[in-house]
Amino acid sequence: MTKVNQNIDLINSRFLNDLQNITGTYQILVSPSLAREWLDKNIRNRPINENHVLQLKRRMDNGEWVLNGQPIVFGSDGSLLNGQHRLNAVVKHGNGVLFDVRFGVKPSTFDTMDDMNARSASDVIALSGSKYHVALASAIKLYNAIIQGVGYVQLRSKMSNKEVLSWYMENKEIYQSAILGAKYYDWSGRILPASHITAFHFIFSKIDSRKADIFFEKLATGVGLEYGNPVLTLRNLLIRYANDKNAKMKNNAKLIYVIHTWNAFHEGRQIKKLVVRKNVLPEISGFKYNKS
Repeated sequence: MTKVNQNIDLINSRFLNDLQNITGTYQILVSPSLAREWLDKNIRNRPINENHVLQLKRRMDNGEWVLNGQPIVFGSDGSLLNGQHRLNAVVKHGNGVLFDVRFGVKPSTFDTMDDMNARSASDVIALSGSKYHVALASAIKLYNAIIQGVGYVQLRSKMSNKEVLSWYMENKEIYQSAILGAKYYDWSGRILPASHITAFHFIFSKIDSRKADIFFEKLATGVGLEYGNPVLTLRNLLIRYANDKNAKMKNNAKLIYVIHTWNAFHEGRQIKKLVVRKNVLPEISGFKYNKS
């Protein structure tokens, strides 16, 4: 049963200093000062979405805020697991707001919560402390779609946030590819998304790490490339599309072009013109697929 206690003065000492030893759900009128105190317990939440905070504040300002069964949640270790956006909205609102507050939840359930604004895969990666969380999340999904999608026209990743985080924790070396992805994304004039560079660099590094570095450095800079070099052919194609506002290249086509270019580069072949005859993902030269 939910315990109702709206007298914040009577419960401050207990709910601020002994969070890890409280269990159960309470209805609490959370003042701006209490919201600030509780936000100090925010040790594992995702980056703040200021637009979402302002949306919640407007609902509070307009008297539209109602209890809907979704509580502020604290872990059994005393940390804030869910509610940082609502608490930030209370601070901006400037008046107390009534919430259901749940205490004593296992911290391991954190990545299943959404704080009234569904967590994205990049939010989950950000919580692990990774700087390039947006590109990493997209790259992880793209990597897994690519290695499973040979022969398919459309690639779709069905990885959940939990699966993305689990994969990342087991394959932390992709972070080095993300560092290079961010660098080459800027160097190239952003002709290829950072997530694409990250995913492909990670794949190509499994084949030949030195060639993978050269491939993307040359693609980004164009230095030392001669006519017929497949990397130059790809670079010119991507630049042409990037500079033509009326021309759009589908992401799937970009993936196919990059793979065709890598295959020629890896095998020492020239390509003077890139033409995609089949809108399906080809196999990557040198990559050991798990055929089971």
